[in-house]
Amino acid sequence: MADLLNANFHFNQYQWYRLTIVWDLVGSNPELKLYVDGRCVVQTAAFDPADYDLTNGQSLLLGFGKHDHFNGKIRDLRIYRRALSDADLSVVRKQLPASR
Repeated sequence: MADLLNANFHFNQYQWYRLTIVWDLVGSNPELKLYVDGRCVVQTAAFDPADYDLTNGQSLLLGFGKHDHFNGKIRDLRIYRRALSDADLSVVRKQLPASR
């Protein structure tokens, strides 16, 4: 999972990006992928999902961290009950308005 922290991508300040995270736990090769503006910039190697159990009974808070919080704008947020395939993501991208 450290792969995601070491993604070779630079975000420019004051520029909109479409970020998509796909956490696919189905099948024999669980993986996590990060897409920026429709392009997969990093993906993890296979891992054991049990090592990253995120269940805790707490409410999901977006933009809040242990020491700070997100200071910006989120224009569109979607959460799905399943991992989207590359084809699914392509369809979703076509439905969204252009980035500003």
